[in-house]
Amino acid sequence: MSEEVPKTMKALVYDSGAEKHGVKLADAVPVPVPGATQVLVRVHAAALNPVDYKLPTFPVMGWVLGGKAVGFDFAGKVVATGDKAAALAGKHVFGACQGAIAEYCIAEMEHVAEKPEAVTFSDAASLNVAGVTSLLALEETGMQAGDTVLVVGGSGGCGSFGVQLAKLLGAAKVVAVASDKNVDFCKSLGADVVCSYTAGTESLVAALKEHGPYDAVFDSVTSSDDMSYEQIARDVLKPGKVPVGINGPAPDMMRALASSALGFNLQRGDFKICMHRNDKDTPARLGKLAQWVADGKLKVVTDSKVPFTQEGIYSGYDNVHSRRAKGKVVVNVRE
Repeated sequence: MSEEVPKTMKALVYDSGAEKHGVKLADAVPVPVPGATQVLVRVHAAALNPVDYKLPTFPVMGWVLGGKAVGFDFAGKVVATGDKAAALAGKHVFGACQGAIAEYCIAEMEHVAEKPEAVTFSDAASLNVAGVTSLLALEETGMQAGDTVLVVGGSGGCGSFGVQLAKLLGAAKVVAVASDKNVDFCKSLGADVVCSYTAGTESLVAALKEHGPYDAVFDSVTSSDDMSYEQIARDVLKPGKVPVGINGPAPDMMRALASSALGFNLQRGDFKICMHRNDKDTPARLGKLAQWVADGKLKVVTDSKVPFTQEGIYSGYDNVHSRRAKGKVVVNVRE
């Protein structure tokens, strides 16, 4: 089953000559046609992520991505399918694809899940990159039920998921790092203790040691754009444990990308970067997160919603790039 769709659409595309963030909103972009195992989705909402504008900065990626649609997180309605994906026709779905910030996007059937009726399009669109990556990162820390877990950056897009997911996975104690103004917010997500970085590193380390040592550290902050928590994390972790981040300096990111592409580990032994991935377990991960949202066990924190305009998208990316957004920034592609 399918419905008539236009031949062209509006889509955010990569453009090295764009005014900001290496992206621009383009008209008359051809609407893609689904292959045998794909679905065409009429996008209702799409989430913004730092990876959107960072990806073209890696070697040759700017050239490879030029003109291609931007974004990885979407939620919407399936309006056409390939032969093998016919069971999803007409369904409300969410998940992962390349080119999500557009009126229509193509996704592999194995990279999507059906959206529960109780979950909004905006919330569903926020679950892929931030939600799945946070879930994977916590798993890669090796955390177990009953552990004491440290989440660095507890108020951000991934950090807000990290605090809640650590609790849902059975952590006995979750300690979050945030600014003074976000202490109460992190506690509202389930953090047992919030250590503020506002007073400086020395004060933060003392507070972290008071509530440690930690069985696991999920670091959602360390990156080339922000300060590094690597040494702080190693100093408060239990012996033999390694902090797991989702970002890092350029050399570490390149090693993480190469490890993901080649299938064997090239990362440093004292700090690991967890990369988002799509595999046979993607629908189950997405479904688990969405069901937790539907059941009221997991809250999607939305910092802001922006319109599907050039100005709206630039303001959204400005917010994400500031590293001070509280939760996710979502594009209302279709009201």
